[in-house]
Amino acid sequence: MDEETILKQVDSVTYEVVAGEAILIDMETGTYFSLNDTGTVFWEALDGRTSLGDIAAKIAETYNNKATNFVGELSILADTAADDDPEIVQEHLASLAAAYGVDEEMAARYLEELQSGYRPEMADKIISDLGVDEELVLSDLTELAEEMLAEKLITVVA
Repeated sequence: MDEETILKQVDSVTYEVVAGEAILIDMETGTYFSLNDTGTVFWEALDGRTSLGDIAAKIAETYNNKATNFVGELSILADTAADDDPEIVQEHLASLAAAYGVDEEMAARYLEELQSGYRPEMADKIISDLGVDEELVLSDLTELAEEMLAEKLITVVA
């Protein structure tokens, strides 16, 4: 299996998404499989037309855009934090962390880094910390696809 491989869902597999995570059940075999949020995005992209590499690129782009947006919003908070009530700043920080799936303590450290100066370099570092490498995503998706193939939940189209 490589980046050019095209996969599709097996027709006998049904699924439901609960809280961003998919529960897959093969109605013929009774095989049960659960997927996290990224796995769910992968599952939903298995249309029999899109290559594994293209799916990985799209997922990586989504995560990297999310990291960039988080840093943008955190930079705005860094600009206003000195003038705001610390309790309000903490509430905004907690809200941002939750919205972007970032640990609250990590978000607080990132906020401090942005406030300490050298903002462009700090912003780039944070984006790098939170972003994902397309090759790593491809590797992870390939591993997941192999598990799903073994369970006969997906098939290779090309």
